[in-house]
Amino acid sequence: AEIRRRFSSGTVTTGQIIAFGVTGGLIPCPAAITVLLLCLQLVHLGLERVREVLATANSLAEYRQVAEKALAVREDFPDAHVNAAIIFNKKRDFDRAEHHLRRAVHHRPANAQAHAMLGHILRDNGRVSEAITAFQDAVRWDPRIIDTRVELARTYRIIGDLTAMAAAVAAGLALSPTHPTLLLMSAELDFAQGKLASAWRNYRCQIGRAHV
Repeated sequence: AEIRRRFSSGTVTTGQIIAFGVTGGLIPCPAAITVLLLCLQLVHLGLERVREVLATANSLAEYRQVAEKALAVREDFPDAHVNAAIIFNKKRDFDRAEHHLRRAVHHRPANAQAHAMLGHILRDNGRVSEAITAFQDAVRWDPRIIDTRVELARTYRIIGDLTAMAAAVAAGLALSPTHPTLLLMSAELDFAQGKLASAWRNYRCQIGRAHV
């Protein structure tokens, strides 16, 4: 009767399984804890299997089907939301891609990849201020990803904020002093500020590397 009452909706989350176990629903039975742990392990194994299938999917349709099945089992599975967003972005369904990315960062705020992807979609659709916030969040959660700093600098360039662009470029170069795109951006900023010698030096350096 207790089980029927608590799970009458037919949908059971990991949190409900744990709550049912620790609030007395299963405690009277000595084997209950073992059953609870087995259930949680099955959830974990199921999600790992989803990741494997997603990695080997041969088409967007198959990829989308697996992602949707994963979300049907667990809506709070951030990786499935990211994978669904990739699919919808490729299909140019940007509204649904944005929806899944926002769900991904809601369930896992530290997901730098999802923040960065969201920044790309927002920028490509003219929502530059929101894109900057998304790229800033990506950098905040994982400052080691240089490409995110590059995209942040590019987005500042769109709105003509050269001061912020320079700060983003400098922060990126501090982590990767020879990054070609950041050095070219640094040259671009130097040209804009009239620092011709420095700008030409960085520019020629990158031209030389392009021919190596």
